[in-house]
Amino acid sequence: MEVSSTQASDYVYNVSRGRMAVGAGEKGSAQGVMTQDTVQISDEARALIQKSHEEAMTRAESDPQEEEETILPVEAYSLPGWYADLCSELNMVDTQIGGYYSETRQAAYDALSNQGKKDLAEYNSTLHKYFSQELKNHGIKDASDYYREIVQNQNGVSDQMEQAVKQRLADNPRAMKLMAYFGLSLEA
Repeated sequence: MEVSSTQASDYVYNVSRGRMAVGAGEKGSAQGVMTQDTVQISDEARALIQKSHEEAMTRAESDPQEEEETILPVEAYSLPGWYADLCSELNMVDTQIGGYYSETRQAAYDALSNQGKKDLAEYNSTLHKYFSQELKNHGIKDASDYYREIVQNQNGVSDQMEQAVKQRLADNPRAMKLMAYFGLSLEA
C-alpha cells in the first residue's frame, strides 16, 4: 500500500476508529496497522451519570430555566489526580501519535505474563473498591456531590479521601506488594 506523507499524517490518528501506527515499508511507502484502545467506565461512574441525567430531566420538567444549572461539565466525571498517581502507567492510554508499538504502554501491558495481568487487575480492583467505599463514607451520593467535593475539592473531601485510600492500601500487605511490583508508591 502506497501512502503519501500527507495521507499518513491525516490517517495517523482516528479517534472514532482507534489509533493507526504508521511505519516505513519498502521504498519509503508507509504501512499501517490499526489498533484499538479500550476505555473502561466503572459501574459507579455510569450510575452517577445516569442519576445526574435523571435529576436534570426531573428539574427541567419542573423549572426549565434550572436545566442549565444542573448540567455538569465533562470534567465533573474525572478522577482526581491523586487517584491517577496510584494507577500503573499500564492503565493509561498512550497519547503519542505515530509512535512505534514497541514503545507504547500497550506493548508493555502485552508483554506481561498472564499472572502479571491478573496481578494488575487485582490491584486495580482493590484501588477501585477502596475509592468507592470512601465515596460512600464521605456521603458522595450523586454527580453534583462528586464534582463539588472530589473534582473541585471545595471542602477538602478529596484530600481526606486521598489519605483514607492511601491508608487502606498501606494496611494491605498484598496491595503494597503489587504496588512495588508495578513501581508505584504512596508518596506523591
